[in-house]
Amino acid sequence: MKWAATNNVFFRYNILKKSKKIKFDKNLNKFGMGEDQLFFSLMSKYGYKIYWSKNIFVTEKIHTHRKNIDWVKERSKRLGILGHYIDIKLNGLLIGLSLNYLKSLYFFIQTIFFYFCFFSPNRNLNLANSYFRLYGKILGPFKFKQINFIK
Repeated sequence: MKWAATNNVFFRYNILKKSKKIKFDKNLNKFGMGEDQLFFSLMSKYGYKIYWSKNIFVTEKIHTHRKNIDWVKERSKRLGILGHYIDIKLNGLLIGLSLNYLKSLYFFIQTIFFYFCFFSPNRNLNLANSYFRLYGKILGPFKFKQINFIK
């Protein structure tokens, strides 16, 4: 795997001691997500293996405030903005921006698809997710600079 979420992850502490380039990015604290994705992506980039097991069962309580379309829209927008930042951190400015806008094209096509997919049982949810992810990716390079990060 190239990255993991921190739902039951363990690794050797000496990885953190050996490499000063692998650490949790405090700039992402404001988002409330993404720190783990970038952290484990960096581990993978620097040659450490990430394994996944289908035998480990992880549960997560879905909070009531997350059960509405407005939460999906806001989260999807943040994921788009966050994705821009992660692409640049992993690949540098030029390649990161290029990847960001290639992914924007993907979300644009996905948005068009879900717009015309009238009989899909999750049409509105999928449409909102892809549209607001697209919006966040386009907005990312401009919006990310305006966020006052926790130091």
